[in-house]
Amino acid sequence: MFKGTIEEEDHPFGRELEQLNEVVEEFGGVVRDAETEADISIMRSKNLAAFCAADYLSEIRPLFSHRFAIKHQPAPMAWI
Repeated sequence: MFKGTIEEEDHPFGRELEQLNEVVEEFGGVVRDAETEADISIMRSKNLAAFCAADYLSEIRPLFSHRFAIKHQPAPMAWI
């Protein structure tokens, strides 16, 4: 019933819908890129920095452990 592609012979507007999907994919990437660039430029103008989730957790974990009396243990190193 639900398919990722539209079969042209089964659907009267199959080819047009495939073209529309391609345009949407291209436009969606452009919008995301523009939003990311705008976010980065605003952050730079305010001298802000972006960090990954692991950086935030490494900063918060000792505070959390102290507040709730849980012994702080550093996260184990993972090998990829």
